[in-house]
Amino acid sequence: MATERALRKLQDLVRVTEVAESKARILAALFGAVIAEMDAIVNDADIAWEGEVVCEQTTGQEVAFTLLHAPVKVGCLALFVSGVPTTAYTVDLDTGVITPAGSVPAGKQIVASYVQLGLLSQVVEIIQAVPSLTLAQFAAGRALYEQAIAWIGDHFPV
Repeated sequence: MATERALRKLQDLVRVTEVAESKARILAALFGAVIAEMDAIVNDADIAWEGEVVCEQTTGQEVAFTLLHAPVKVGCLALFVSGVPTTAYTVDLDTGVITPAGSVPAGKQIVASYVQLGLLSQVVEIIQAVPSLTLAQFAAGRALYEQAIAWIGDHFPV
């Protein structure tokens, strides 16, 4: 004969089990979101931009030009003034702002070829500067998240 106490405890067990299973599915979704963020970084590689017209025709009054895509990879910018390569400039790699060393005469076309840093290169650079972070940590975490997602899916199907 079931007592009222036994029925209450069974109801409590069922309720807390349902909550736990729901939380496990939420955790699996969260792990999936972490993996998606990892993939977004890994899949965002450097992009080479060739022959970008920075200025179709100079007025002679320009003091700076801005690339369409920043940040720029160190040592990867080639700048051309009416087809002639030049190194008479500085560039802010983070913003892509090019400042000529002197005035650029009117009627010149400015063209650039360069490499835009993707998220992967930028994140690797940040990780290298932070001793407590490693790419191996993220790779190991990803593997564990994938295992956890599979286990939760097998044991707590929707």
